[in-house]
Amino acid sequence: MTQLAAFRDSLARLTLQYVAVGVLLLTGCNSSSSGPAIPNVPLAKVKGTITYNGEPVTEGLLNLDAGKGYIITGLIARDETFELESMWGKEVPAGTYTVAVLPVPPKPGAAPTPEEMFEAQKKAKNGASEGLPKKFTNSTTSEVSLDIAVGEQEVRIELGD
Repeated sequence: MTQLAAFRDSLARLTLQYVAVGVLLLTGCNSSSSGPAIPNVPLAKVKGTITYNGEPVTEGLLNLDAGKGYIITGLIARDETFELESMWGKEVPAGTYTVAVLPVPPKPGAAPTPEEMFEAQKKAKNGASEGLPKKFTNSTTSEVSLDIAVGEQEVRIELGD
């Protein structure tokens, strides 16, 4: 397989991954009564910050998985802050979650340039963002957990070696 064919294959797989993340995010914005029912558990509103070895993580998509069939997400801002959201809006089920950080998906409605796709591909190979180790891109390998209590709260997620 030539380098160009390999790049095209990788680009196609990366595009499908971004489409899948986009679909998950879009389905989380449905507030109609026909959407999924809120689980019968206490809810929380969570904001926080995230660091890696004491340094701020300034980009990425925070993914929290409780292993119960739903994912909670939060877009990490340049100031290392995030606000969690779920398919039920800004209220998320309380509980214990495994943490993963994914590369930032492209902006909705804008086709990424080849340079942006190449950079996204490099980030996906090397880690989530900001040079994070690849183990933090998957909730099954990150070994970092977050306990979310009932009510409004601010949390700090610390990733480290």
